[in-house]
Amino acid sequence: MIISFQGYKSPIKTMWRRGELPKVRYGLYGDRLTSSNISADHLVPVSLGGKTTLGNIALASKRANEMRGNKPLKDFVTKEMAWNYIGEFYNDQRKVIQEYVKAIYKTFKELGVL
Repeated sequence: MIISFQGYKSPIKTMWRRGELPKVRYGLYGDRLTSSNISADHLVPVSLGGKTTLGNIALASKRANEMRGNKPLKDFVTKEMAWNYIGEFYNDQRKVIQEYVKAIYKTFKELGVL
């Protein structure tokens, strides 16, 4: 299932900002997330054809997101980092979170991270 969003809004980021994801404390790169540093990182950058879809967005600190820029994800994310990130969402039974975990896992596999 492909869910697309207008602009850079993501339901995952919105849920995090609303306090609906209390177990999600760290972004994809391992940085602690705060209300002042949270960003939505495109796993396949927009500049390289990536879309703002559920499976192409990961939470990250602005600093880590900017450091990566449009470089390949596998140059910045280890298997352990990817599994730690997925693990923060894993036991959440809400449909959108289950869809997110499946979609993000698929993207990690396609990009050679997992």
